[in-house]
Amino acid sequence: MRCVRQLATDSAENFPLASETLERDVYMDDVLSGGSTIQDALKLRDELIEVLNGGGFKLSKWASNDSRLIPLPLEQGDEDRNAIEQDKADTSKVLGLIWNFREDTLYFRVSVRTSHSKITKRSILSSVAKLFDPIGIVSPVIVKAKLIMKEL
Repeated sequence: MRCVRQLATDSAENFPLASETLERDVYMDDVLSGGSTIQDALKLRDELIEVLNGGGFKLSKWASNDSRLIPLPLEQGDEDRNAIEQDKADTSKVLGLIWNFREDTLYFRVSVRTSHSKITKRSILSSVAKLFDPIGIVSPVIVKAKLIMKEL
C-alpha cells in the first residue's frame, strides 16, 4: 500500500485523476472507482494503467458495466488476467457486496440457517458477526440486530 500511495503522490501533477483515485478509492489491493461519463472513465482507466505500470504494477480482473472500459490484452496469455469472465457471470464480489455489472446494482447476500436445530442467542450472534460490510451500506440492519441481541 505504501508503494501505491507514493505513486499517487509522485504522479499527482501529470495524472491528477489517477492520483486522487489511488488516494481515495483503493481497498486492500482493489481499485474501485468510476466516472460520470464514458469519457471520464476511459481517461481514468488510461491514467491508472500508466501510473501503476510505472511502479511495476499490472492491473487485472477488470469489471465494468460498459465493455468499452475493459482494456484489451497487451501480451499473449493476458486474456485471463484482464477481464472477469463476464460471459459466464454477471456479478463480482465488491467489499462484501455483490455487484451485478450488467444491471449496475449492488446487493447483499445473507445465508439463513435452515437446519432444524434450536435457535440460540449464540447462533444468532454468530450470524450477525459474519456480516461483512466495510462501507456501511447495511450497517443500519446490523446495528438493529445487535441492539436486539443486547436486549435478549
